[in-house]
Amino acid sequence: MTDPASGLPDYDALALLLREAGAAQSPAEAHGILTGLLCTPGDAETLWRGMLFGQGESPSTAALHETLAGLLGLTRAMLDDAEFGFEPLLPSEEALGVQLAGFTDWCRGFLLGLSGGGTQERSLSPEAAEFLKDVVQMSEAEMETEGMDPEGEARALAELVEYLRAGVQLIYDEREPTRQLH
Repeated sequence: MTDPASGLPDYDALALLLREAGAAQSPAEAHGILTGLLCTPGDAETLWRGMLFGQGESPSTAALHETLAGLLGLTRAMLDDAEFGFEPLLPSEEALGVQLAGFTDWCRGFLLGLSGGGTQERSLSPEAAEFLKDVVQMSEAEMETEGMDPEGEARALAELVEYLRAGVQLIYDEREPTRQLH
């Protein structure tokens, strides 16, 4: 199942496939890892299985393998899109706490994917390195419950997601300088 608007897999369906396979990652973290790998000099096509399941292992079901391989290809296409089409896979649940947890999982996965693919902060432009420091902070974000304004918190999270989209695109563009834009 996919989200017809973005083409991303259904979050809950992917969560079930990951749980059934014994994977420890949430769908957000798995997508963060895949995206991070795409932003590295490493070969994402060969690295993603080991990053998600351990060295020498593959997803235990064909459905999970197909979904993750498709997600990797879709993510690459989104990052290659000249119209800024990249979207992180985040929970669709309305509860702000669940959305924030998915966001922090995605950020942790992205950092893991970058590291696992061989990207080092010193190899990035100052802007990209600053963004990477921000992602570290975002990966540790927690929700304030005291005096919380739900609408304000939702807007703040939406702004963080937009910042994340722009920063990921920056890193991807730096790591893939020879790619052809459409």
